[in-house]
Amino acid sequence: MKKLIVVCAVAAVFAAGVCRAETLKLFDEEDGFVDLISQHAVDSVVEIEAKDVFAGKKALKVTPQQSYIETIDGWEYHITDKPGKGEFRYIMFAWKKLGGEGIMIQFPDSGQWGGVTEAIVEPGEPCRRYVAGENVAGWSSIQIDKNIPAKWTPVIRDMYADFGEFIMTGIAFTPFDGDVGLWDCIYLGTTKDELVKLADKIKNK
Repeated sequence: MKKLIVVCAVAAVFAAGVCRAETLKLFDEEDGFVDLISQHAVDSVVEIEAKDVFAGKKALKVTPQQSYIETIDGWEYHITDKPGKGEFRYIMFAWKKLGGEGIMIQFPDSGQWGGVTEAIVEPGEPCRRYVAGENVAGWSSIQIDKNIPAKWTPVIRDMYADFGEFIMTGIAFTPFDGDVGLWDCIYLGTTKDELVKLADKIKNK
């Protein structure tokens, strides 16, 4: 479980590379990824974590409140019902929270964050946020778990079913409170099966 099987050669280190038009690595082991996350709220810091990881040797560590970026050069990932070449539908990531009440991950659509109606919404709302534990900020999101992931927890979600069609251009890591939030092994996939296979390989190592 502590070692990640490398499933494809990455053509671009920071913008990630498509492998067999089925999986796309957003983050997994790249030191320079932290430089892409250039905006920080309430003195948040994002850095590489080399000791507490889900798989491989490196994870992302983010201090409260959040670190984020609306637009990353090269990120125009179409999330859609029936993905064609260079399009995707599913996401996989692992996360962990040390202290505090909640943790969130967010995805902008063409540089715009999701709207806010009520704190917890059902799949089908274009909020483009996942939360575990308490939604401390009240930003509309789909609650994956009522409890924070106190241990490393892998997640696979159908982003099209959850949020509808959109173009992912950035990302936000939002630990809200407590000590830190940790993220690892962030991938997009055209099919759920490909991400399930990847998750199984990680678990079995």
